[in-house]
Amino acid sequence: MKKVMIITCTCILLGIFILIMNSGGLLKQSFMDGDDVETLLRNLNEDIVESDWKKGQEDIEKLKDAWDMVSKRVQFSVERNNLMGIELSIARLKGSIRGKNKEQSLIGYEELISYWNNLEE
Repeated sequence: MKKVMIITCTCILLGIFILIMNSGGLLKQSFMDGDDVETLLRNLNEDIVESDWKKGQEDIEKLKDAWDMVSKRVQFSVERNNLMGIELSIARLKGSIRGKNKEQSLIGYEELISYWNNLEE
């Protein structure tokens, strides 16, 4: 009886760990108002294309706050390199927007989108 209980508990724990490790795609979705990264990325793209740098600075700050919430949820189910890549892309994009450099902002935006789309892989 004791042996069966140990095997059962071990299988349940392994199952839970596998679910956590494969839940990156689900956990990166928005659960609250302040963590909708995809909508903020679309807004940021519009700001860059229209060269609306003031709104772009506001949106990049909102994006940073949203990413801070999402990164805590997905930290166990994605690779650390991807998390750091998104952090660096946001910082680079923030600097490009602050410098009002449209070309660098577009490059930074595309890099950030690439990291975001490949987050759960």
